[in-house]
Amino acid sequence: MPAPVDQPVRKNSTPPPDESLPPPATVRRIVRFELAPKTMLIALLMIVGVWTLVKLLPVVLLLIAALMLVGTLNPIVVSLEAKRVPRKGAIAIVFGSAVVVVALLLLLTIPPLLAQLQGLRGPRTRDSRAGGGVAARLAAHALAGGQVKNLDYSESLKSSQMTVLSVTGRAFEIVAYLIATFSSRFYS
Repeated sequence: MPAPVDQPVRKNSTPPPDESLPPPATVRRIVRFELAPKTMLIALLMIVGVWTLVKLLPVVLLLIAALMLVGTLNPIVVSLEAKRVPRKGAIAIVFGSAVVVVALLLLLTIPPLLAQLQGLRGPRTRDSRAGGGVAARLAAHALAGGQVKNLDYSESLKSSQMTVLSVTGRAFEIVAYLIATFSSRFYS
């Protein structure tokens, strides 16, 4: 039945709060989370999968590096096969030449680097070479310590950096020329 026209319609039927009464007691709701067995199994499998991936990460990275190496060197092996070299022989030639290039690179880089490191260490005194007594060694270290405090490394470092960069740059030039020569020979 519709309300009479002369009476206003109230949307809220609760009376206004009386300030003299205490506030109503709050009702505590208990919320329970129930996990389905399927959800627990998926979470457990995810944890086991992540743990396995972390443990196998070195193997996965090694596999990726091997696949990149195969993908990079396979065109050279195929071109050698086209020149009637057996596949095993072509692989041996490619890896043998890679070992030679790495050995040359190390041979051209390591000795100058060691010489520069020895130059930074400073000259050895006669007592330290001859295995002098403890007092002589301590005196030599104290003398070297005073020299090290007053030593200006900036010039030595600049010259050693330039030497290392020039030797390494020259080594990379040689390697680039060798790769260009071999690749042009294999693809022609």
